[in-house]
Amino acid sequence: MTGLPVEVVLVKKRLANGHWCARCGHVHSRLEQDGLSGLIDRVVVAEERDPDGEGMRLAWQYGVRRAPFFIVRYGSGESEAFDAYMDFRQCFAARQSVRDARHEELVTAYPEVALL
Repeated sequence: MTGLPVEVVLVKKRLANGHWCARCGHVHSRLEQDGLSGLIDRVVVAEERDPDGEGMRLAWQYGVRRAPFFIVRYGSGESEAFDAYMDFRQCFAARQSVRDARHEELVTAYPEVALL
């Protein structure tokens, strides 16, 4: 995808019995542990009891069959869904590496940038 992410949506699933899916709890813990919870702009709940709700519609729209999942919207207007936490994390790690490399190039070329 092109452009920088402008919105990250986390879609969590609440089961018919009112409990969160087990995988949702695990992914939430990983987000916290990896320091990535600040990337989430909005949380949407996919309710098993509400097949017409926003979360279930997003799952259908993006063809996602398991929760939780992430929708990343870019400045270019494109978006993509990640239903695997590691893929989501890797996407942002790759972007951070590019930003770090660009920053290092700028600091080398313009040392005064390092002071900003």
